[in-house]
Amino acid sequence: MGIADVLGKIAGDKPVVLELDLARGVLVTRPTNPFEAVRVINSPTLGALRTNLRDAARDDRVVGLIVHAVPSSVELAYLEEVAALVEEFGASKKTMAWAESFGELTHGLAAYLVASAAQEIWLQPTGMLSVEGLELSLTLLRGLLEKAGVTPQFGQRHEYKTAANTYAADHVTGPHREMMQRIGQSLVDGVVDAVARRRGVSPEVVWEAVNASPVTPDDALRLGLIDRVGYRDEAYAATLAEWGAAPESLLFAHRYTSRSQLAKRFKPGGDKVAVVTLRGAIVTGRGGASPLGGQSAGSDVVDEHLRAALRDDDIKAVLFAVDSPGGSAVASDFIRRSVVRLREAGKPVVAHMGAVAASGGYYVSMGADEIVAQASTLTGSIGVLAGKMVTAGLYDKLGLVRETIDVGAASGTFSSAHEFSDDDWERLNRWLDRVYL
Repeated sequence: MGIADVLGKIAGDKPVVLELDLARGVLVTRPTNPFEAVRVINSPTLGALRTNLRDAARDDRVVGLIVHAVPSSVELAYLEEVAALVEEFGASKKTMAWAESFGELTHGLAAYLVASAAQEIWLQPTGMLSVEGLELSLTLLRGLLEKAGVTPQFGQRHEYKTAANTYAADHVTGPHREMMQRIGQSLVDGVVDAVARRRGVSPEVVWEAVNASPVTPDDALRLGLIDRVGYRDEAYAATLAEWGAAPESLLFAHRYTSRSQLAKRFKPGGDKVAVVTLRGAIVTGRGGASPLGGQSAGSDVVDEHLRAALRDDDIKAVLFAVDSPGGSAVASDFIRRSVVRLREAGKPVVAHMGAVAASGGYYVSMGADEIVAQASTLTGSIGVLAGKMVTAGLYDKLGLVRETIDVGAASGTFSSAHEFSDDDWERLNRWLDRVYL
């Protein structure tokens, strides 16, 4: 489809049917890496979907929405928001979801959650409903590290602060197992309850499918978890005919632009809501993308964006999008202070928690006027830990000689050359208690 075709649908008066293809993924933010940006150029952002679907729900030209609901790498919390947007859109428009299969033997629960938000669900005859639940795997590395001559030493506050267990524990502790069990149960319970409500069935019916997965299309029909069986061409042809729309009326949801959006683009100025994103581990300084993959959120960069929103008189409120497992306590407190300053200046701040907003990710959110989270957002983890990897044994195994020269009684506290001394542990525990309390 060319630009002229898209513009014609935006500006014209012919019926429009929007499409949302989960196979293209859904981006929380556009990647800063240019090569990655090119790779996902056709993937919609969650923000664009949010704006477009809400505008389209008020657009008389838009007839309905078709969702290709297949498994993707998008985190459950964000798919929950997509499902909520589909359900919200369906309050005033028609919606249909289709899938060749909700997973193949596994991993279809999240995709089906999105499909359940539509008014009608189609499934390919050879497809299946694979909503088998969730398995969480824990791998502890202490034995491997010790074989390599590395000794992990960590202090933590308290038993549910389990991040260091991956390296320091030689078995899964009771609190760690309890926490993971509760997380897994909570995630699946949340999906089951949402599906049951949307499909008008009891949670027990959904649990029957979960425990019997994969479920055939016939059994899914019997359970009331899908409505019709057919291939894509059959699903689209029947749906478009019922909606009184033609195949050429289809338009990807992220390419839709309402007339009001077009008008705003040519009308600069006016009141605005700023969106400030914090994504990745929280660190002091600039942060950024790691060459080994992953992302860190530098406190300096986040603070710059928050201060820019503070200075701009046109910005009347801030949406603070947080997706972080935490990180530096100092950096987290620095960012939280910047959020508080916005509130003190009379600019409301709403923190939106993404897939995870734990530890420091929760702490920075506390400065906001309100906190919004999805049912599957992982949050909490109020605690602190610190430690080091002692590599003296590794050096011995490799035949390396290392000698340290220290100036100052505490200079070698976090050196990997030796274990913590009693004085080191005393200093570390004093710091952990101070941060925790």
